[in-house]
Amino acid sequence: MAEFSKEFLERTIEIWQSRYSYPLTLDDAREIAESMTNLFKLLDALNRSSGMDSGAGVFSDISRVAYVNVSKVPNVLLGVIR
Repeated sequence: MAEFSKEFLERTIEIWQSRYSYPLTLDDAREIAESMTNLFKLLDALNRSSGMDSGAGVFSDISRVAYVNVSKVPNVLLGVIR
């Protein structure tokens, strides 16, 4: 699990708050940051497996990708990856 500074988490809340009907906490911001980090790890693994990079491929890289909590990913991004 990555460590995020309090300032980073506060900025995450500023950016994402408009997408939620309830006030986000630092724990929510941490979960958002972790989910987005894991999403981009997954996209990188998929990119490598498609031949865009000389990486080993999605099935060897995917084991390093943690669970992405899609409830914390804005709908605009989900539309892109569905």
